[in-house]
Amino acid sequence: MVKERRIETDLTAGVFAGENAVELYRNPENHPQTPLLELTHPDLNPFAHLGVRIFAKDLRLPPLGQVKSGTAFNLLHASELPDDITLFEASSGNTVAALGLLADQKVIAYVSPGTPEEKTGFQRLLGVEVVETVDGIQKARAKGNEEGNANLDQYQNPANPEFFQRVIGPQIWNQTNGTITLFCTGLGTTGTMIGISRYLKGENPNIRTVGVIVKEGDSVPGVRTQKRLEEVSQPWQDAIDASQIVDEYDSYEKSFELIRKASILAGPSSGFALQGLHQEIRRLEQEGKLDSIRNENGEIVAVFPILDDPRLYVKRYFELLPEFLFKPVRKE
Repeated sequence: MVKERRIETDLTAGVFAGENAVELYRNPENHPQTPLLELTHPDLNPFAHLGVRIFAKDLRLPPLGQVKSGTAFNLLHASELPDDITLFEASSGNTVAALGLLADQKVIAYVSPGTPEEKTGFQRLLGVEVVETVDGIQKARAKGNEEGNANLDQYQNPANPEFFQRVIGPQIWNQTNGTITLFCTGLGTTGTMIGISRYLKGENPNIRTVGVIVKEGDSVPGVRTQKRLEEVSQPWQDAIDASQIVDEYDSYEKSFELIRKASILAGPSSGFALQGLHQEIRRLEQEGKLDSIRNENGEIVAVFPILDDPRLYVKRYFELLPEFLFKPVRKE
């Protein structure tokens, strides 16, 4: 007798089947851990001769294909809100997009004036209502206090960093076999840094954590200037040992190098984090402090996250970077 073959849910194999398949798929924790890739090209790791190893941790989680899948899912899960309310959130980026994809509630996004049409269009594609306004964080909080509304408030909600502490921190620790000595990421809502720092320092208090801040007057998606970090109520200052300031050009240039030299489809905030990591290693070298962050193997193991995709920002690459980097369009 031939055994009947069935397609059944198998999370280890990445199969989601049956009546609750979509519900299971929407939970980022039901997907295998994301890759950790060592960068060996000299432009991406110019410090190899100093015993430095640099690893890119891909945080682009399903279903959005971005780490905010985890943030949004955790915010929603922790809130346990009824379906018949409206969610207000201040975000011109991926958190609101993820809420649009994951929430059963209506979602309204307050975005800054001048937000690129590619980003607002993406949010609208996912069912989000977009409102351009200033002081979006305060307005979203005020609307969230009205009857029939809610504001999950990623800028002060502890469910934001909790996801990174519970899920991503352990992945990085285990994938580096506990040898990591340096972690660097950009500061936006700061949930990524706070959560990962809490976990890693819980395992090894000597791990150095570096927060990267955007140069005043510049703009990099998903991260903030020092002034705009004042709007964030999360305790990010307690999570970092040092900070670096990175400008827009270097962010896009490093993103370009990740694409061309490591085959990683990484966006500007990923390049931003790598540039900040390079600056911190260079500073420690100049100050004669590199040996202070070596592990028991005598190595410096540094990790930064791949956070975004370049496709929403293609126009900006061509505006910022030299024309000779790109092949011309020919007509025949």
